[in-house]
Amino acid sequence: VRASSVTRDPAGMTINGMVGKQLFLSPCSSRAQRRHSARAAAAVFFAIAALVALVAVLPSLHPSGFVSVQGTLSRGDVVAQHASHSVYYSNADVERLKARRKESRQELREWERRGLMGPKTVPVEYDKLPAIDDLYNRVYTGNADKDPVGGRKRYTYLVLFKLDPTSKGPEKLKALLVDYVRFFKTKMSCKDIKIKKKKSPIDGANVVTLEYPMKEYGPMARGQSVKQKQEKAIMFEIKITAPVQAGEYIAKKFYNDHMMLRFMVLGHTRRFGHANEDNELFL
Repeated sequence: VRASSVTRDPAGMTINGMVGKQLFLSPCSSRAQRRHSARAAAAVFFAIAALVALVAVLPSLHPSGFVSVQGTLSRGDVVAQHASHSVYYSNADVERLKARRKESRQELREWERRGLMGPKTVPVEYDKLPAIDDLYNRVYTGNADKDPVGGRKRYTYLVLFKLDPTSKGPEKLKALLVDYVRFFKTKMSCKDIKIKKKKSPIDGANVVTLEYPMKEYGPMARGQSVKQKQEKAIMFEIKITAPVQAGEYIAKKFYNDHMMLRFMVLGHTRRFGHANEDNELFL
């Protein structure tokens, strides 16, 4: 490379000039080159230091204590790594969940084994069942002896009757319960009717002491302005199997009864495929 022009400084050094094939640099250019070399060396040093620190920290992050040579982790390592880094579960919780999943898998295998070894059910003869249109368009007459099987749910009523010392006592209450049984069977198409007297859940007495004074249900008689408050009652448990629409009419009859203080209903049927349900497939 030949320079087009040569410039000399007062000291006689060549500045940015080239003679023949030799390159002569000025003192300023030498200092800039040294600074550039120092910066490059510092960058290389920091890169090496960062790489060493990464290699030192990486084994502690890995659950097995070493880095895979192939550069990829197996599925079990990935699952363990995510579980150990979860902020919601401790190590004890992770081990407990693993044990629970293992128990669940074993229980499932045991149930499947019992199902294969157990007795086989008899196939259902669908020809003997009513048509699907009859099931959806079914209308209950109210008489449980005449209405077909199917479509009823299990209910439990907890009823509080008032304790009236001026009435006839057990005879009047018995006649009232007999009337309810007749209403359930002949008007609401209910089956499996069971009525049982319950003791007080507080002290086990035959008479329930109310938490606060309650007034009876039913409309007030002619000339009556205020209903009397009751502090004691008798509790009965009524279990029935009734159509779904019957609950509205049963509640209406309860609200019109002067002997009734409170009632609560509990529904037990969730699926008709369970045993002891009112299902035509169980016939």
